[in-house]
Amino acid sequence: MSKQWNTVVKSTIVMILMMRDVFFIDYLIESSDEEQEAEQNNTEFSVQDALRRWAISKNQTYESIEEVMEIIRRVSNCKLPKDARTLLKINRNPSAEILTVQGGQYWYHGIQKCISNELSHVNLATDATLLINVSIDGLPIFKSSNLQFWPILINIHEMPDIPVMVVAIYSGPSKPASIRHFLRPFVDELNFLMKNGVFVNNKQLDIKIRAIIADSPARAFIKGVISFNALNGCLKCTSEGKSIRGRVAYCECIASDRTDEGFRMRRKTTFHVRKGFCLRNDQCNAWFLTISGIVCQYANAVLRETSVDVFAKKLLRTRDDFKYPFNSKFLNVHRGSINELDERIIIVGAQDIK
Repeated sequence: MSKQWNTVVKSTIVMILMMRDVFFIDYLIESSDEEQEAEQNNTEFSVQDALRRWAISKNQTYESIEEVMEIIRRVSNCKLPKDARTLLKINRNPSAEILTVQGGQYWYHGIQKCISNELSHVNLATDATLLINVSIDGLPIFKSSNLQFWPILINIHEMPDIPVMVVAIYSGPSKPASIRHFLRPFVDELNFLMKNGVFVNNKQLDIKIRAIIADSPARAFIKGVISFNALNGCLKCTSEGKSIRGRVAYCECIASDRTDEGFRMRRKTTFHVRKGFCLRNDQCNAWFLTISGIVCQYANAVLRETSVDVFAKKLLRTRDDFKYPFNSKFLNVHRGSINELDERIIIVGAQDIK
């Protein structure tokens, strides 16, 4: 009975270790005590790392984790902690890092810490330049609650295998009440690192922002400007829209471009929400909250129903006897014009959506 039990336990542990690509098939039972002692350091790290990844990926409870660790301790010489929180490296005093801000709570981890932790085992050249993508958006946590997270995420563009890193998280019943409090630590550190570099394994590396990635509502929020579907809400130009049957349409194709300088100087007062809402000009040195620094969301620029209506109107406006409804049923009702509309969109091309 004991032999059968050991076989079952061995199979269970081997499956856990295989999740980490660690194959210690003969380690737990068949290897001698001397071999176990000689390989204890390497195996101990591998088992803990495999258990940690398994527990997190499968959302295991503390009780389940501690039970598995107890089984492993009984059939092997692995020195595993008794408390699951120790295995998962949970901070026992998180309150010291979580700040209470206007409207919710705020945790800031830092760009330097994120990059140092993820690249500590990567061999980097001293003249390497890290291109950083930044993403900011809000997401609901529960269906039955209005609690939501607003994380600030980064990744290294040239290293797709490096996971996305969490720089900061805001938690509250709505989006951050103060964009200044939300972004100021991030922008301050970003300005410092772009000037002085980031240190990884005692190597100083240059860091540059490649792009700010956000959907249209989040982009308008972090820039402190009016909503993307407002009359003056175009991100890239100063075209003024018109309200047609409850929808905003931009009928003028020729308008002056918005510029980084004009954005910093707030030359278009109708574009900015209110004075003092966004960060000060001296905090925009990181090319962060500018026009060219944030990519345009293609879905809102081209594929939204409003833009489809504009394309259709310009395409078919020469037909006096043709009147189409300003809704998505246009594509279902007038199928004969789909091919012509597709050809016109191809002619315009995505390169015209700056």
